[in-house]
Amino acid sequence: MRMVTSREIRQNLAVLWKEDFEVITSNGKPVAVVVKVEDEDIFTLEKAIRSAKARIALEKLRRYSMEKGFHKLSEEGINEIVREARSDM
Repeated sequence: MRMVTSREIRQNLAVLWKEDFEVITSNGKPVAVVVKVEDEDIFTLEKAIRSAKARIALEKLRRYSMEKGFHKLSEEGINEIVREARSDM
């Protein structure tokens, strides 16, 4: 995987075809990933990418829960937090 700046892309779009994965950066920060497609079914590839992103998000939530001690809450404790949040709406 290689980093490619948005400036490089504007100057020469073909820089995106050099590797299987390219990370596009803007102001030094990653903003997108380009995946080279060969014979793969594009819909299967999209599903795999979405699934991977969902797993990453779930793992972040699990870590946050562990850090905050939420994993120790009882069902009643969870319901109390939900009631409080709903009453604030």
